[in-house]
Amino acid sequence: MSIIVGVVLALWITDRRLKGVGGPAGAVVDIAVYAIPAGIIGARLYHVFTTPGPYFGDDGNLVDILKMWKGGLGIWGAIAGGALGAWYGCRARGIPLRIFADALAPGLAVAQAVGRWGNWFNQELYGRPLNTWWALEI
Repeated sequence: MSIIVGVVLALWITDRRLKGVGGPAGAVVDIAVYAIPAGIIGARLYHVFTTPGPYFGDDGNLVDILKMWKGGLGIWGAIAGGALGAWYGCRARGIPLRIFADALAPGLAVAQAVGRWGNWFNQELYGRPLNTWWALEI
C-alpha cells in the first residue's frame, strides 16, 4: 500500500513540475505506462538474480519466479527497469529524458520515503534491537 501511495504522489509531483516547464498534459501518465511495469519487472529480476537459491538451487522451481505475491523485489532493479521504461516512454512521447528526469527527481525521493513506511508497517528492515533511549519499540 505504501508503495502505491508513493507512486501516486510521485506521478502527481512530476506532472505538476513537468507542466511548470511547459511539458504536455498527460505526458507523465503516458511515460508511467512504460516505466512502472518495467520497474516492477526489473525489481523482480534483481531479486531473482541476487537470491538465486529458491529459483535455481537444488530444490528450486523456476515457476516461483512468477509468484511475485510471495515477496521478492529489489529497489536497484526497480530503478534500472523504471529508468529504461522512462527512457522508452520519453522517446515515444518526444520529451527529452533530461527534462523528464529533472521533473521526476523530487517526486521519486518522496515516493521512496513513503514506500519505506511499508517496511515499518511490515516490521522489516528496522535493524537490531537496542537498549538505548532513542530506540523505538515495534
